[in-house]
Amino acid sequence: MNWDATTLKFGNFISDKPEKILISKAVYDDMESKKKNPKHNKDKVAEGASPLGIFVKKYFLSNSFGQVATPVYLIKDTSLEENACLWYKIPGLSSLNPIGGYGFLAFCPTRCGNEAFFKYFIDEVILPFVQDIQAIIQSSTEKVWTEDDHQAIVFMSCGGEESQIRVLLEETIATKFSDLLIVVA
Repeated sequence: MNWDATTLKFGNFISDKPEKILISKAVYDDMESKKKNPKHNKDKVAEGASPLGIFVKKYFLSNSFGQVATPVYLIKDTSLEENACLWYKIPGLSSLNPIGGYGFLAFCPTRCGNEAFFKYFIDEVILPFVQDIQAIIQSSTEKVWTEDDHQAIVFMSCGGEESQIRVLLEETIATKFSDLLIVVA
């Protein structure tokens, strides 16, 4: 399984006018309110539109069967506090656009993500994706997997950014990975 990211550029830099992308007014308004009170920041749904930024970092997860996890798009917002991450579930923002599909839109003070971002990514994307893959494979057998069953082990490679690694080394995350037989390189 591969955990990777790429940066997407919107607009051009030839003009002297700042380029903008549109985001939901509900997301924008919610961002503004969370800058004042950042304690509650999960699973908002978007409507309307407001301008913001020109670079988006797409985080994705895929496996050797070509299956892809829910996509995550990260936009840098330097007005946020260093450890802040605003995380939104957006209906229709899906890799394959199935009925009921969704993706995540996140805002952090850096486009590289921070610890809060990676915790969301692990809990909302990686763990459900691994559980779904393991359920599909296990449904074809009647065997209950153990740590000694190499078919159940998920090998995941990732970029190794410092904030990413710090999160992976936290005991609660390491326990979740161990419970699901996820090995990280």
